[in-house]
Amino acid sequence: MIAILLRCGLLLELVLLVVGTLALTRWGGVGLGAAIAVAAALVTVINALPIAISFALARRHSVPAAPGTPSLVRRVIAEWLSYVALFSIVQPFERFWMGDDAIGEGASPPVLLIHGYMCNRGVWWWLRRRLRERGLRVATVNLAPPTGGIDAFAAQLHARIEDLIAESGADRVVLVAHSMGGIVARRYLRRYGPARVLKLVTLGTPHNGTRYSSWGPGRCAREMERGSDWLRGLPSDPGVPTTSAWSPVDNFILPQDSSRLPGARDVVLPPVTHLAMAFSPAVAGFLVEEISTTGSE
Repeated sequence: MIAILLRCGLLLELVLLVVGTLALTRWGGVGLGAAIAVAAALVTVINALPIAISFALARRHSVPAAPGTPSLVRRVIAEWLSYVALFSIVQPFERFWMGDDAIGEGASPPVLLIHGYMCNRGVWWWLRRRLRERGLRVATVNLAPPTGGIDAFAAQLHARIEDLIAESGADRVVLVAHSMGGIVARRYLRRYGPARVLKLVTLGTPHNGTRYSSWGPGRCAREMERGSDWLRGLPSDPGVPTTSAWSPVDNFILPQDSSRLPGARDVVLPPVTHLAMAFSPAVAGFLVEEISTTGSE
């Protein structure tokens, strides 16, 4: 469903580009090339608002920056490029980019990747390739509708895990979740139990809520707000070995250490912004190590 919404957004941007160009050339006396450039800049500014808001809020609700943290300009550029890649190229056409999700039977435990808020499985395009190159059996899931409740997402995750168990012949799976996906996984474990899960690894998950949720639409956004009744009612112990990895420069999880989960192994990633995690070699290496050591803890 999010893919359809994103395609509609791209169409709207195209309409704005055409209308803006025509308005500037016909009534503004601007040359065609300059008009296209101005209209494209305007569309880009409008499109960049979620990223701009995230960094503005991050300046007010941040933990101290670690030594070696990239400059603000570099972080903004990395996050913007990741945003464009995910929301304008991959996720609107996730069926084309992601292809078949079948993993077949094998000896290693299957890994299920769980996306976050307002995303679909396309967010894992780059990381899934990196994990598969290391011989891991990796599958994904789509959670819909994007503004639904986390309880409903947990039920969808349950169905996907059962299908993956049946397909792979495995008894249990490893869950890797980005952002809201980690809370969905915790709700699944609370509701359906830990029998099907070997390990949970979360990336930039707002285990204690995020102030950015106040800006987002949907029931799931309300449930992820800092201090929400829904979050307070979710036990902190997932019931399986859990690693919570987070970044000190995350621009959507505010404050960043809201990703810390009592009882979980706490890992501070190298400074990488929220969406840029999806294209980070450091994050890929971390996941390979976490998955490879599953069962040896």
